[in-house]
Amino acid sequence: MDFQYLNRIEWPFMLEYTYIISRWALEDEFLSPIHQTPLLEERGLMAVELTDEELELFVSLREKYHRLSDYDTVALTIAKSRNIVLLTGDKALRNAATAEGVQPRGLLWITDQLYSLQLISQADHRSCMQELLNGLGNPYRYPRHEIENRLNR
Repeated sequence: MDFQYLNRIEWPFMLEYTYIISRWALEDEFLSPIHQTPLLEERGLMAVELTDEELELFVSLREKYHRLSDYDTVALTIAKSRNIVLLTGDKALRNAATAEGVQPRGLLWITDQLYSLQLISQADHRSCMQELLNGLGNPYRYPRHEIENRLNR
């Protein structure tokens, strides 16, 4: 969603990764704008249903991490049960993921990957970092020092 706020929704899909989201979260979270869901699926976003085992894990994680939303708990459930990286910028979710042995990654990591693989230019990377810096906290929630480090490199 952060890439959507930055009007760079295509950026994550430039990397050769498979992105997975629960069908429920996709249908609810990405309804605005409504045309975004088919576009994301065309780019390779895979919507999945939770298995019975994952539903049980969801319930236990929901009880354990009260600060997480249902969407965040579903994302953590999928990442933990399928042993995959969790893409998030949410601090509480990152902390829960780490506690559960799930590797969290976020927008900064993706933009760094894009830049290091020369899939975006230095100017694009700097522009994105500057937008994050200018919009800190609304809706962006990235550490100022991390962004400034990238701009100073």
